Amino acid sequence: MSGSFLEAAGSRGRDLNGSDCLYGECHLEHALVAVRLVAGAGRGVFALSLIEPGTELWSESPLTYAESREALVQKVDAMVCHFESLCRKRRASSKGEGIVACNFFEQGVLGANLFKQTSLLNHACCPTASLHFEHKSFSGECRVRAIVAQRLDCGKEVCISYSATALFMPTVERRKWLHDRWGFWCRCPRCEGTLPATDMRRWALLEEAAAAADALGKPRPKTVDPAVVALQRRAAEVIGVWLPDLAEGARFTESAEYLAS
Repeated sequence: MSGSFLEAAGSRGRDLNGSDCLYGECHLEHALVAVRLVAGAGRGVFALSLIEPGTELWSESPLTYAESREALVQKVDAMVCHFESLCRKRRASSKGEGIVACNFFEQGVLGANLFKQTSLLNHACCPTASLHFEHKSFSGECRVRAIVAQRLDCGKEVCISYSATALFMPTVERRKWLHDRWGFWCRCPRCEGTLPATDMRRWALLEEAAAAADALGKPRPKTVDPAVVALQRRAAEVIGVWLPDLAEGARFTESAEYLAS
């Protein structure tokens, strides 16, 4: 699963109504980016100069990991002093629960991880960066690489998508899904409809392709409409040219191959 995108299962600060989260230290020393306070979102990571797509911002191992979210909470509670630099929910059953709720990355059977630098990244449905996970099969541990996916001008925020599942949903469904799962209403340019018209059309194509593939379910039906396969290929072509470093975009190439097989 090297290089794949996995679900970011925490609300690392995009809103939570501005008062439900306690923010830790601005713990990032970096030549290309800096941590700044963001109104209603706690902290965020911003470019200090022009950063081109494909640039690796960092690669890090987890602060800690466990086989499940529940086990991770227990582990953090037992060593909470080691994780107080991370933000946490103000109203939680324990400090460990609050820290995990805001920061953990869930990876299914591969468990759950907490990362120090990656926890600083806020969410956007038009992400400017992407997370690439590399797993060590013998230990269950992983490293995460934060890769710039769109050109970042000086002062622009580095944002990731918290969910590969939600990223290609239509706006109304996507915003509700994010709110139900993480407790915030996304107000990114894509959700507000303020992206350039060309980008909005590209996202609409990706949403259409994702919906067509998801509607078929798995295992795939014996007969697949060639138009659906063609749509996956078109989406793969568009995102491959437009956002080649967005790890989540690999789903369209994979869908086209799977549905055509």
